[in-house]
Amino acid sequence: QNIKNRKTISVLSPMPRKTNVLRLVLLLLLLATSPGFPLSAATENIYCVGTYQYDVLIDGQKSGSANVRKEIVGGNYKTYSEITFMVDGISAVTKETIIEKSDFLPVSYETDAAFISDKYVSRLKLRSWYDQDYLYLNDGRSLSKFRTGGSFHYGVNKVLSAILAQAKVEGASASCSVFDPAVETKRTLPVKGSHVGNVTVNYRGKIVEAYRLLVDYG
Repeated sequence: QNIKNRKTISVLSPMPRKTNVLRLVLLLLLLATSPGFPLSAATENIYCVGTYQYDVLIDGQKSGSANVRKEIVGGNYKTYSEITFMVDGISAVTKETIIEKSDFLPVSYETDAAFISDKYVSRLKLRSWYDQDYLYLNDGRSLSKFRTGGSFHYGVNKVLSAILAQAKVEGASASCSVFDPAVETKRTLPVKGSHVGNVTVNYRGKIVEAYRLLVDYG
């Protein structure tokens, strides 16, 4: 890897405040606007293995699309997502891959995002991995090494699986700490998920009942 600088931060600590909402929009679109998880998939497989397509809504209007693939690879749980949307004259395309162990402990995280407007093109590429109590983050310019101050996860799969395990209980909730370097590179974020009701959706050509899950960062 061509890394010019190396830096070490002693402890990866919890983030006590809410993060910038604008930076969270990109990461929350999929969860905040998805219709839910089909009951059949949820009850038979808490990993919801499969491929899913979603519309991305901003202020109630369709602004893009999202594709998510969840699979078991080499005993690990892999989630790949690709989201495209347009907001305020900016076109965005993001690709994200999260790999976790079967119990949702972190393995690696990678994101590649492009933001295009009439005036500029911005690119964000990050790669992170966890190894023997240390967390590493490579942003293409430097490599940061963190000593973790407690348990954390790369995404919200841990929260979603905990809710699905109680899926028949409306109002069920779960929380955890998430390290999301596309939002915050030096802190973990508190994340809470809740089951807020059921909806009907088109799932693989069939109309089924689904859980509506709300996920809140901060």
